[in-house]
Amino acid sequence: MKIGLTADLHLDKRLGHRVGLDGVNLRSRDLEAATREVVDGFIREKVEIAVFAGDLFDNAKPSERSRQFLVGEIRRLAASLPTASILLLRGNHDAVTAFSDATAIGTAALSLPGVTVADAFEPLVF
Repeated sequence: MKIGLTADLHLDKRLGHRVGLDGVNLRSRDLEAATREVVDGFIREKVEIAVFAGDLFDNAKPSERSRQFLVGEIRRLAASLPTASILLLRGNHDAVTAFSDATAIGTAALSLPGVTVADAFEPLVF
């Protein structure tokens, strides 16, 4: 069984005031690129379980852009590995309400087969 594990994506982190021509913070863009590479690796390795262990976002109220980016990556992973289990764990930077709110990650992503959202602080058996 292949398990892919990543943690502390910290999407939407802004470091300094440097932005690209589209107005997106360059640090935030770097973190998105790193996340894309992780998902590419999970797909390439054909993992059976993909774990995103906490601190998906850098703050409790991530931007809509960052939320939509994560939704897109979850959808891409689920479409590429339809039999894989995908586990999203809330970390201390992720607001519990943000994960239960449809606007945070999006009900479409959370309702995908094989996607589970849980607290990193609670035991989980699957």
